[in-house]
Amino acid sequence: QVKKGGYEKQKTAQQALTKALAEIDGGRLVGADKQTVADFLCSWVKDYERSQTVKASTVETTKIHIDKYLIPGLGAVRLSALSVKTIETYLGDLLNEGRINPNSKKPKGLSPKTVRNIFGTLHRALYDAVRFELLAFNPASQVQLPKYQRPLITPWLGEQAGAFIQYAENKQDPLAPIWRLLLVTGLRRGELVGLRWSDIDLVEATVSIAQTKVMAGNLCVITTPKSRAGTRTLSIDPGTVTALAHL
Repeated sequence: QVKKGGYEKQKTAQQALTKALAEIDGGRLVGADKQTVADFLCSWVKDYERSQTVKASTVETTKIHIDKYLIPGLGAVRLSALSVKTIETYLGDLLNEGRINPNSKKPKGLSPKTVRNIFGTLHRALYDAVRFELLAFNPASQVQLPKYQRPLITPWLGEQAGAFIQYAENKQDPLAPIWRLLLVTGLRRGELVGLRWSDIDLVEATVSIAQTKVMAGNLCVITTPKSRAGTRTLSIDPGTVTALAHL
């Protein structure tokens, strides 16, 4: 709530009230008239981390989005003045000139997928700004995002996977049993590197997925699978059992 007083006439007070209500109805000032986007994001991400409602890797990615993209691009804007147009213009800048490393051989702009991920952090933060009664509405909720198409994935055929395993074994690659396990089970990278010997039962020929290892900034963090369904037990073939037994 914003309180003002000292009006000499009722008419003046009524005019001020009408203006304030119009700003609220327009989704502007509620409690962030002087706070910048940078001020809010720095405070918000600390609460976000302390809440322990998300994984450490998610918090770290959120910090990267804030420190490297959102604050440099939108930090100076007053939170109450942040508009749909401002956000859409900023996203366009990321698409065209958003890459941080100027010496990179990749295109100057960020990919639509990366831009959408950065926007996701902003949207979540502004959602909380509304929840904290700092904003009357979330301007990010009306933003038109850049189109994104999932890349076409062409998985190996059985013959190709078999040829790769045979090649690795013929070359006596020390990781050949790992490649075989990966191809047989379809494990995610984090699930694979998170495996312990206690998760592997060579007698029952099963592999249990109970934890993953992911990067959170420069730290390797042990965490749980992405979803409840990610915690599972998989069967493996006799050839993979034999290969793992020789590790």
